Amino acid sequence: MKKAVRPDITFYLEQIPSIGREIAIDLKRIGLTKPQDLIGKNPYRLYRKLCEKDKMRYDPCMLDALTAAVHFMDGKGKKPWWTFTPLRKKQYGGSENYRRTFRRERKKRV
Repeated sequence: MKKAVRPDITFYLEQIPSIGREIAIDLKRIGLTKPQDLIGKNPYRLYRKLCEKDKMRYDPCMLDALTAAVHFMDGKGKKPWWTFTPLRKKQYGGSENYRRTFRRERKKRV
């Protein structure tokens, strides 16, 4: 499927840059069925919701892909997912730090 160049002409999740067939299936499992469902969403919360749904921690690159998708659907432009990796690492550090932060945030919510 050809990727969209603008959010207003995006009709399927798979048209969003950085979202392929498998991630689209994951998004549908957490209730996001169309591209417009991503507008204004917090990618960190989407990532946590997906991890909690599957009772596992996804690779942090999934968070980067979700961030890229929300960024695109919010009308902020098309960027590849890996451009968001430095931002995630700056906020949470490497994978090990992110795991600890994720657990800490989860405990706060419970």
